[in-house]
Amino acid sequence: MGFTNEKKDRTNMFNQDKYMKGYRKRNRKQLNEERKLWTKLHPEKIKNYRHEDYLKHKEHIVEKSKAWKKTHGVYLAELRHKWRVKTLETLGGKCVRCGFDDVRALQIDHIKAGGAREIGGLSSIAYYKKVIQSFLNHEGKYQLLCANCNWIKRYENNEHLAPLKEVQ
Repeated sequence: MGFTNEKKDRTNMFNQDKYMKGYRKRNRKQLNEERKLWTKLHPEKIKNYRHEDYLKHKEHIVEKSKAWKKTHGVYLAELRHKWRVKTLETLGGKCVRCGFDDVRALQIDHIKAGGAREIGGLSSIAYYKKVIQSFLNHEGKYQLLCANCNWIKRYENNEHLAPLKEVQ
């Protein structure tokens, strides 16, 4: 009898799995909406789950990341350069103070300072996209300065004395 009960339980388990698969397929929209709502209501839990998963698979993730960067490094460098040039062209292509136009020394300046806080956590490409979008929306947050003019401006506005954020 024990043997047939186990077999019967497996059959029921299979039918239940089959039923649930069909249920999820039939109710996909509703289940997705419920999942999205739960995700919005529990951001800390999502963050913790992702962090735990990262720690669990950290070695594998780091290994894959290094391998990807090794094979795509040149591509990424070219992509970053392309976005930098595009951003500099969008901002006018020359220093707004002296007219210097060598891209090697041009810098994106935050007109009202605070650039380090704003950039924090963004990739260079994401930052360039943000600068372009801001410029196209006429927000007046960025200007193009050569390295010399940027440092002169920082000195004149006492921005060079701003305390550095502590690394944690």
